[in-house]
Amino acid sequence: MLSGSYKAAKYQKPGKCGFDHKPETMTLTLRNDLGCTEAVIAEYCGVDPFHRMADILSDKLKIRFTRKQDDSETNYWDFQFQGKPLTLHFNIYDGVSIFPQRVNDATRKDNEAVVELAGVLSRI
Repeated sequence: MLSGSYKAAKYQKPGKCGFDHKPETMTLTLRNDLGCTEAVIAEYCGVDPFHRMADILSDKLKIRFTRKQDDSETNYWDFQFQGKPLTLHFNIYDGVSIFPQRVNDATRKDNEAVVELAGVLSRI
């Protein structure tokens, strides 16, 4: 249920860089600035929160990354959630987020999968 250009999810105080490994301090913001739904996990931070989120996705949700593209400033790790293609993304300027792989052509179901995953992550 997004309204307007973004909606902050209801979570407690953010940890360092807006993300902590403890779910009670995880901060997620849902927005659609890219033209699709994006779950922002941590803004303006180093790569450590990206790897912590990758561990949570693989260990807790048994998600397998199907493609990993890494360079010095940006990481794109693709995976499937509920049969929908999503990307765990990191950029040194933007932080860590999850969005549909088809950013410009995301379907309603792709966007709903991002919202559902954000909800699942908030309950882990």
